[in-house]
Amino acid sequence: MIIAIVAGFIGLPAAVCAGACAVGLSAAGNSSDHDSNAAGNVFMFFGVIAAILAIVGGILINKPSKIGPIIQAVALALTCVTCITLSPMSFFVALLLLISTILGFLSKKQKI
Repeated sequence: MIIAIVAGFIGLPAAVCAGACAVGLSAAGNSSDHDSNAAGNVFMFFGVIAAILAIVGGILINKPSKIGPIIQAVALALTCVTCITLSPMSFFVALLLLISTILGFLSKKQKI
């Protein structure tokens, strides 16, 4: 639970970093400014959505249903998309979400 929430809060600046890396990589590839900014916006959007989903999944991880780990798996997939930008923070967040998702699927839920 804590790992996913920490990954979500680290994921917010990682989204900005992924957006900046996407702009830099696009500009280095001789793309126009408009295309570079569009690429940065897309990766930043994916990162922010992944961070929000990671926080929500971390909160729901202790519920009896498997909805928390499923939400975390979606956040992990979106974070892996942002890893294309070679952002080191995105790799770290993806690693934390991978650990949290595996632990969420393998843990036994407490019935209240």
